[in-house]
Amino acid sequence: MIRQLKSATGHDMTVGGANLAGQAIKAGLVDELHLFLVPIVVEGGKRAFPNGVRSDLELLDTQRFASGGVYLRYAPNQRDHLAGVSQADCCARTGHPTVTQSGVR
Repeated sequence: MIRQLKSATGHDMTVGGANLAGQAIKAGLVDELHLFLVPIVVEGGKRAFPNGVRSDLELLDTQRFASGGVYLRYAPNQRDHLAGVSQADCCARTGHPTVTQSGVR
């Protein structure tokens, strides 16, 4: 569905929502990912992306707001040397924290 939408339009398009965005990422159709993080912890809720969605990302830009919120702009990472490496192993190699469903390790 996402591939059809992207091929039908002659310009950039924005996709929102965990399931639709997850499908686009999984299909390799995402050029950039824009995330807004708000410093609020809730007991439960919907996951940011559905199971089975994985993409190594390269940070392109950040902006911090007075409220404590953060804007993050990423692009899919094209580094071949991390292809096929698990998230935990990738984070260990790069020194970045591992973000999991239960928190940051």
